[in-house]
Amino acid sequence: MNKIPKLVANWKMYKGPKETTHFIQSLSPHIDPSLHWVGIAPSFPLIPTAVTAAKGSSLFIGAQT
Repeated sequence: MNKIPKLVANWKMYKGPKETTHFIQSLSPHIDPSLHWVGIAPSFPLIPTAVTAAKGSSLFIGAQT
């Protein structure tokens, strides 16, 4: 069984919409889903921005509770 390392970052209120888009677009090309699983859990108001920015990538967008 091949285990893939997982990483999820919880941002709290760290970034705004422009920073979120830039960060995700910069990070996405470096994610190889065969080597690692990467997720971002932005603050609630930024979830739509993050989902849009991550569209077509293997980056997982989650939610904070």
